[in-house]
Amino acid sequence: MKPYGPEYKPRAPKPKAPPAKYQWPANKITPDDMAILYHLRARTGTPINKLLQEAIRKFGEVSLPQAESTTRDAEATSEDSGS
Repeated sequence: MKPYGPEYKPRAPKPKAPPAKYQWPANKITPDDMAILYHLRARTGTPINKLLQEAIRKFGEVSLPQAESTTRDAEATSEDSGS
């Protein structure tokens, strides 16, 4: 004898999300860091995400100069051979 009402269907288990490849950086931004970004945004009119992008690129240029020069040399070599 079937009970009245909708039939019971067990739920399928939810698939687990893949593990993160890197930690989300925003949780390391302190209130003081946000205050600096806020004042820079107010002074320059540049959105905060653009300020962060520029800061990351500048930091990369300073901290990885040999990687850039190697990339530039490889690009120059490929351009010379292509001409």
